[in-house]
Amino acid sequence: MSFEQARRQLYALDDAVLLLNPWDEDPQILAASSGFSNIAGFSSADLVGSSTDILTRHVPKVALSRSTRKNVASFCASCRTPGVQIADTVAIQALSRKDGSTFVSFSVYSLCKLDQRPVVVCIHRHLCDGIAARSLTTQKMEELTEAIREDAKRIRNMIDPPMRGEDVLCGWRKSLGQAMPNFAFYNERLQHHCTLFDDCLVATRREADQLANGCMVFGDRPASPSLTGLTFSVRIEEALASFAGLPLLGFTRRKPQDHAKLYSTTAKGLGASVLVGAMGEAFAREQYEHFVIGFKQPPQSEVKTFSMQPDVPAHKRVPPVCLSQGDILECNYTWEGRIQMYQQGVLIIDFDTGIPIDETAEYYAVVDVSLSACSVALVPSVSPRATSVCTELEARGLKQCKSFGDLTTAIGSQATSCIDDTFEDNFELLSQYATENEPASCRNTPASRASFLSGAARKPTPKEASMAACAMTLVALGLRRSFAQ
Repeated sequence: MSFEQARRQLYALDDAVLLLNPWDEDPQILAASSGFSNIAGFSSADLVGSSTDILTRHVPKVALSRSTRKNVASFCASCRTPGVQIADTVAIQALSRKDGSTFVSFSVYSLCKLDQRPVVVCIHRHLCDGIAARSLTTQKMEELTEAIREDAKRIRNMIDPPMRGEDVLCGWRKSLGQAMPNFAFYNERLQHHCTLFDDCLVATRREADQLANGCMVFGDRPASPSLTGLTFSVRIEEALASFAGLPLLGFTRRKPQDHAKLYSTTAKGLGASVLVGAMGEAFAREQYEHFVIGFKQPPQSEVKTFSMQPDVPAHKRVPPVCLSQGDILECNYTWEGRIQMYQQGVLIIDFDTGIPIDETAEYYAVVDVSLSACSVALVPSVSPRATSVCTELEARGLKQCKSFGDLTTAIGSQATSCIDDTFEDNFELLSQYATENEPASCRNTPASRASFLSGAARKPTPKEASMAACAMTLVALGLRRSFAQ
C-alpha cells in the first residue's frame, strides 16, 4: 500500500489512530484518523507534520510520565533496526486537546511496514477527562490491553497485509548454509519489553539497564528429544553489570499461542515448566495454570524451588558464575527429571526436580532474557547431550522402524556388525545413562541390555528409542572388547 492510500484509509477510520515516524527523536505525526480528531479537537492538517509534543502542550509537567516517555522513545529506537520484531507497548498518559482541556488516554504503540519503511501505529482510547484516571483493576487492564491490541492488529493488517513465508528459519542464515538451531523464538505475541532479530533467533530486552525482566520467549515448535532428554543452547550476545544473575532457561508443556494468558507475571510461576538459572536456582511447577507470585516465596506445593545457597536469604544470593559476551549456556533436562545448566561445556547448576519428562507430552523451550543477560541468540547445540534420537537412529539406518519390536530387532542385527572405534566417542555418557535407567537384572552383559529393550509391536517413545540407541552402542563396545581379549 502506498503512503497516500494509507493516509486516506486512516482518515476514514472512527478509531482514534495516529501514524508516527519512529526515525525522529520526537516522533512526527504522518497521518491522523477522523476518530482522533473527534476526541482531541485537532484537524488532520493541524497534526500532520507536527511532533507528538503538540498533544502534551497544555498538560501540567507534574502529570507527564517520564517513564512513559522513555518507554515510547526506546520502542521507537528499536523500530529503526532492520528486520526487528517487537512487542506492542501500552501506555496510560495525559494528553491535551486543541482548546487546552486535558484527557487521559489508554494507548498502544505497534510497529508495521509502509512502503518497506517502519512506521508506528498509535491507537488511543479515551479513559476520562482531566490529568489522572482512577486506578484500573488487573482484570480491567487486561481487557483494555487485549481490546486495543486487537484494534492495532486489525489496522496493521489493513496497512501492511501479512505475508506467509514457508518457514521462519528460511532466512539469510539458512541461505548462507549456516548451521541452524532446531527452532526459532515464537513471535505471534511478545512480552512487553521483548524484541526479536535475525529471523527470530535473537531475543533482546529493551531498557535492559532499567528493567531486569520483561523478555520471556518460547520455542516456536516442540523441542527434539536427545539421548539424555531435552537440550538447547544460547549464546550471550550482550551482558550488563546493572543486574546480577543468570537468565532462566528451561522447558514448558504449554504450547505458545496468541492469547492473554501466554505469559506468567514472573518466570518462576510459569505453568507446567522447569527452569534453571538466576542465582544458582531452579524452579519447577507441575500444574498447568500459571501461579501468581507476590512478595512472599511461593509454597513448594505450587512452585518447587531449589538453590545452591539454601541457607542464604534470597536477596543476598549470588550467581555461581558471571556472564560475558560470547558465553554459551546450555540447558539440559534429563529423562529422569534433572535440570542442568552448562557454561562453555562446564556444569554450573544441577538439581533433581523429581519431575521426570512426560514421554507423551510435547515440550517447548523457554528463555527468560533477564538479569545480567540482555540479549541472547539461539545456537546449535554441539555437545553429546544434544545428539537427537532422530539423528542417532538415522545415522544407524534405523529411522524407518515403525515399532519398538522392529527397532530392537534391527539393533540386535546391527550390533553384531558395527564393531569400530567410532562408538568410543560417547561411551562414557551412554554407559552412565544406561546404568541409571536399566533394571539391575539387565546390567550383567551387553546382550541382556539389548534384550530388555525388546517389547510389543508399538511405536517407540523418545526415551525408549534413546535407550535402544544406548544399548546398541554398548553391545557393539562389549563385542569389540571381547574380541580384543
